[in-house]
Amino acid sequence: ERMAKPLHETLRVAEHIPLDARTILDVGCADGVVTKALAALHPHAAVRGIDLNEEFIAAAAREEDERRADFERVYLRDMLARPGRFDAVTFISVLHEFYEYGEGMSSVIKAVADAYELLESGGKIIIRDMILPESAKAARADSIIAKIRAVPAMIPLIADFEREHGPLDTLYAA
Repeated sequence: ERMAKPLHETLRVAEHIPLDARTILDVGCADGVVTKALAALHPHAAVRGIDLNEEFIAAAAREEDERRADFERVYLRDMLARPGRFDAVTFISVLHEFYEYGEGMSSVIKAVADAYELLESGGKIIIRDMILPESAKAARADSIIAKIRAVPAMIPLIADFEREHGPLDTLYAA
């Protein structure tokens, strides 16, 4: 229930999924609430949610919806051995879990690299998450923000972020 409350805000990631996406993979789908919402927003796409928590997957698969996604308990890395590829791979509020319960930043990098390998040509990786305070301090947040602001394509995204959340002057929320 706690995870479903900010659903509207979370689903802003759907704006970045190509409209013609035929296949979408939601990594770390938890109980499937967001995955099912993505499926409803992209009714023409085959949407798959994966998670390692058996109880989450069971709950996601148990609930019937008008248009529901497929769910599976599987490691992201194990998906590489399969032939299917995706037009979009989402990490919605889950990469910090890779960091926390994995091997730190190397687990995050491996997950994003695996997602890249799972993309169809021209596919997109969409990330909605946070950078942990330790990472932000170690990475010199001010210089990273300056680099982000220097990319022309980021200007409208930053403006959108700042309208919703205030100035982008830190890389983590306290």
